[in-house]
Amino acid sequence: MCARGRHRAWSRGPSTSPLAAVLTFISWAAFLVGGFVCLLNFYLSWLSYPLHRLRGLSPESFRSHSGFSFIGSILVIVSLVGLHSESTVVPIAIGLIAIDTGGIHWFLGAQVYHAWHSRHRGG
Repeated sequence: MCARGRHRAWSRGPSTSPLAAVLTFISWAAFLVGGFVCLLNFYLSWLSYPLHRLRGLSPESFRSHSGFSFIGSILVIVSLVGLHSESTVVPIAIGLIAIDTGGIHWFLGAQVYHAWHSRHRGG
């Protein structure tokens, strides 16, 4: 009898323990909530004003709303702990993190841009 036949865990395939199931559920929940927040931040930053204007409303009537800083990207990153083996999740997660304007990378990019812009403007 081979070594695999001796241990049930090896012959069952993926782990079916209750702890693994809970971790997978929490990971999917974090991925979905984080993905929603990433998309909401993108919408609030880039799409809300153009859509407001497309509806024929005046620029003065537009009210800007702030997104959720860091929350979306962090939830998506944390979800990858349990979902990294899912082949489609990683590219989607990278895309969500990239467009999350509340993420740390957008904050740091804005700081670099403002420092460079003020330096070259003479201010």
